[in-house]
Amino acid sequence: FYETAPKEASEPTWATAPAMTSVGGDWYVYSFDTAEAAKMIFKDNTGKQLPGQSQPGFARTATGWYDGTAWHDADPREVTKPTTPTGLASSAKTDKTVSLTWNASTHSSGIAGYDVYRNGVKVGTATTTSYTDTGLIKLTAYTYKVVAKSNAGQSSDDSSTITVTTNDSGTVVAPTAPTGLAS
Repeated sequence: FYETAPKEASEPTWATAPAMTSVGGDWYVYSFDTAEAAKMIFKDNTGKQLPGQSQPGFARTATGWYDGTAWHDADPREVTKPTTPTGLASSAKTDKTVSLTWNASTHSSGIAGYDVYRNGVKVGTATTTSYTDTGLIKLTAYTYKVVAKSNAGQSSDDSSTITVTTNDSGTVVAPTAPTGLAS
């Protein structure tokens, strides 16, 4: 590192560059004593460096994580879940269908879609905040929940569940009035 601000007590030379400490996997850490900004060059045990020879070092003014191709302001090792879908409700139903709606989830990578579960079994996926479940049986109670999926592949916690009973499709016909009663 070089051109630190405020100036580190002693900036290293190429030969005296400090080693980083492994924190697991392919990740290593180095913390500056006082610097809040610096230019950095990474080198491995063979002398290979990033950025390449005769290129300026990476300039940073905040904590960061470099994965070999890009800088990240948040620790990419910390896997976060999308927010849990809320407000699950039945917006309509018939004898054979149940329509569901819910409030959108959020995640730093965006939301890829939602998995919809009926009675604990995944029955479909939605890319919006609504879904219509079909092929149901009349006058039957079904329990639903929704799980959000992020673009990075993480799943949210389950939404709260709701139970919806399908309608009766039969037409109710009143019996005809008896006639010819005599005493």
